[in-house]
Amino acid sequence: MAYKVCIDPGHGGSDSGAVTGKHVEKTYNLDTALSCRDELQRYGVKVVMTRTTDKFLSLERRCEIANQNGCDYFVSIHHNSGGGDRGEVIYSKAEGNGLQMAHKIAKEMKVDMGQTEVKEYKRLNKSGKTDYYAVIRRTNMPANIVEICFLDNKKDVEIADTLAERKRNGKEIAQGILKHLGIKVDEKGGEDMVDKIVLYHGDADVFAAIVVAQKHKCPMMKESDFKISGLKAKEVVQIGGKAEDANRFQTFKNAAKLL
Repeated sequence: MAYKVCIDPGHGGSDSGAVTGKHVEKTYNLDTALSCRDELQRYGVKVVMTRTTDKFLSLERRCEIANQNGCDYFVSIHHNSGGGDRGEVIYSKAEGNGLQMAHKIAKEMKVDMGQTEVKEYKRLNKSGKTDYYAVIRRTNMPANIVEICFLDNKKDVEIADTLAERKRNGKEIAQGILKHLGIKVDEKGGEDMVDKIVLYHGDADVFAAIVVAQKHKCPMMKESDFKISGLKAKEVVQIGGKAEDANRFQTFKNAAKLL
């Protein structure tokens, strides 16, 4: 099964989120989320991003993006404030897969991210009948909010105050998601190298790319994302190209023959 996960970097644009000195939440969220995306895509998971740049999005729009794209899971990435010393993973009152994924993400945060404590919980509104957080309440799939650390705690912020650490944190969140999805991950780290990858040029090439990737049992990624991901591959299978008049239907038919 090809999973589709929506990764939501919290805040953005005019909404900075928590700010303590040089630590700006909207920036830290995006750095972490982009790394999370790259790691998920490395294992063939289709990723929908609510934002990839510093722009404002309403909570409603974030949920719409996930719902309209038919995502299987939604993960919103944040950094906290308020003087605490811990990570947090919030899940829906419905629990189920959201709770199970929260367990997997929390474990990665403690084991490989270096967070000393990770609180897992659900929060309901005053009526006690619905989830408090809009991105959990309004999404049509299991959803988690991940709070990596407290930016206003000098000790806690040490796990996220460099770009390298934020990239690591995104990778660890992704590995928690992957483990929940039942996808075996490489725990050794090191160079991001895969044996084979399918690259597709544009959205019109996605369906053909899915067929080819399933046939070869390898990950797939948009060509433009691959160029900035830092990922390397021993063999690349290209779907689509620069030709504006390329016959995408014929491309899909050719790919379908592989089945």
